[in-house]
Amino acid sequence: MSSDSKDTANRKYRVVAMIPTEIYIDGTSAEEAYSTVDWLFEQYPGVDAPMASESEHRAPLAPRVMTIENV
Repeated sequence: MSSDSKDTANRKYRVVAMIPTEIYIDGTSAEEAYSTVDWLFEQYPGVDAPMASESEHRAPLAPRVMTIENV
């Protein structure tokens, strides 16, 4: 392959993303709603990710509950 040729081989990239979403849960209390979400998050374990682009430090990132509101 000449040095003028472009490298067109597919590469795989790992993306760690936090995407806001809403989940509506029927329940009798905020604690019950949190318990349901806690169970859901147990199904999605955290992933190891770098803490900064200039550092070798890594930490687990896991789903988080930001708010629970009565709607």
